[in-house]
Amino acid sequence: MAPETETSSSDYEITLPTTSPPSASSPTPMHSTPSKCKEEMYVGQEFVSFASFKSAMLRWAVSCDFKHRYQKSDRQKNVVVCADKACDFEVRASWKQAIQGVEVTVAVPTHTTCLGTSTKRLPVNNHTFLREAVPEIMTVGKNTTPNEVIAAVMWHYNQKMKYQAAHRVVKVLQEKNMQTEMEEFRQLPQYVRIMRKLDTMGEYFLDVEEGSNRFQRIFVCPEASRSCFINSPPMIVLDSTLTTSNLPMPLLVAVCPDPNNEVALLAWAVADEENEVSWRFFCERLALYCVPSCYVTIYV
Repeated sequence: MAPETETSSSDYEITLPTTSPPSASSPTPMHSTPSKCKEEMYVGQEFVSFASFKSAMLRWAVSCDFKHRYQKSDRQKNVVVCADKACDFEVRASWKQAIQGVEVTVAVPTHTTCLGTSTKRLPVNNHTFLREAVPEIMTVGKNTTPNEVIAAVMWHYNQKMKYQAAHRVVKVLQEKNMQTEMEEFRQLPQYVRIMRKLDTMGEYFLDVEEGSNRFQRIFVCPEASRSCFINSPPMIVLDSTLTTSNLPMPLLVAVCPDPNNEVALLAWAVADEENEVSWRFFCERLALYCVPSCYVTIYV
């Protein structure tokens, strides 16, 4: 099966339904709906830093659908008020040497004059908030669309976000995931060394291109899987599929029936591409390390 994208891992070194708006005859405060308001601050609440305090404040604003602004923000104190200057909402947080952190000293969470009218930039469209919140409510992959993010945010926060904001956060998170996967490839040699120490009877083998040190293949056969096969009917089924990561690669697998006649995973390998060399690499190590010297029926 051919990959759906031309991106290849060999280029990298190891190294709810929406709610109806309030009618004009009976306006409601921005966060008057209890089911929407998931966050609230209180006097004495502690944070490890002002950054974490600001993150929590932003989540509160999104959850309760109000806009806020910082009247003061320095290394010793943050003062947060409502975007509506006539509103009594106010939260103050100060750095406390005794706890080596930030503590809320004043909290007036009630909005008195601001109403739930639309604004050009709602808190839910804040990019900082979206970068933190979206990965917590959904998995962003290479095929994730902005509309899927909009639907997830609507479900969890009951707010409609802009398409442009969703598009931006999708691109940023996809790039971040790509960089994370590249870093994980660089950690494969360490992974193999650790697994060899933890599972001394298992087989873990990493194949890299000589000279360039680029990833080519990795083979895994834990001791538990091999022991299962020894006590099972002598039959193996080979198959392959593609990983669902940002760097799609062939995943070669070997399964066998266990003593209870259930399917058990015997060994697997990830390769830079599916070809004769990769299958030979997989089958040779499967025969050498995992399959005892006996007659075995193999289905492909």
